[in-house]
Amino acid sequence: MTDFGRSAKGPTLTDISSVASNATEIASLYSNMADIQDVAAEINATPSLRDLMDDVLNDTISLSGLTDTTIGTLSAGNNGHVLAYNSTSGQWEVSAASGGASQMNQLTDVPANPTNNGYGLKYNTTSSNYEPANFAEIGVDYTAPSGANQLAVSNGSGTFAFANTNILGDYSFAGDITIGGDLNVTGTTTTINTQDLNVVDATITVASNATDDATANGSGIAFGDYTGHATFLYNGTDDKIEVDRTLVEKGDGSAAAGAVQYNCWNNNHYVTLEGPVHDANGDNTVLRLPKTAPAAGEVLSVKTANTANGVTTAELEFAPSGASTGFAIAMAIVF
Repeated sequence: MTDFGRSAKGPTLTDISSVASNATEIASLYSNMADIQDVAAEINATPSLRDLMDDVLNDTISLSGLTDTTIGTLSAGNNGHVLAYNSTSGQWEVSAASGGASQMNQLTDVPANPTNNGYGLKYNTTSSNYEPANFAEIGVDYTAPSGANQLAVSNGSGTFAFANTNILGDYSFAGDITIGGDLNVTGTTTTINTQDLNVVDATITVASNATDDATANGSGIAFGDYTGHATFLYNGTDDKIEVDRTLVEKGDGSAAAGAVQYNCWNNNHYVTLEGPVHDANGDNTVLRLPKTAPAAGEVLSVKTANTANGVTTAELEFAPSGASTGFAIAMAIVF
């Protein structure tokens, strides 16, 4: 035990009286010696204060030295206990956390060793506190997830259960979105409100779920979404592409006129029909095919020709080969 009249951590007062360099300080210390000795005597006479000072000087102070705590003897059996304030005794006391007697910010003590896995905090409107409860009481199905990357989501019956990380419902995103993997859209309608649509793939497939001509029937492209809009569609019944507007084969603006190429069935040779050469004063001509089938030996010839609004419409007919067919016959083949 430390005697505070003669400190164990340094020399006695008489030991330093001969140090000339500290003469002034020593003289001052001697002038207060009576007060210092009185304090030391009071500390030695008070066991609790003497023990506390002894612990401070020897670095052994603990909570048990505080008069407003009742620590007692702690052991392995005190695992999970907390320091709780007892308003009756006016002291802080060690108590089991599972007692539920102490609160911190309106949170009741959580059991150190819950009886079941999956305990959480549930708000009790009667006590106005959060209390330990299993997930079933909170509204969560605590069945272990069946796979990775699953979230607890509402199952529509008032509880939550683990499910794949699918985003359900309607969502809006204001910024840019980058998708590193594939994008699979399984809804019935996909609307793209964008000014430019850029597709890297060289081929666009429509009716990708079709297995034959019948199921691909009617697939194609519609221009606009109004009554009477133009279409470019596949007729699966007749195995043909149908266009309900006039096709214009344009020239390249310099040397080549608009043309249509017809290949043989094996695609190793072809016949190409071209438009006229450029002429600033050239005529615009429409060749209208006959409405009756030809007889053997007949050829196409111009039956009538009428000009209106700068366009000459030639009505063609099948006539005996002796008729003058000329240029009109060759051009009529285009149609």
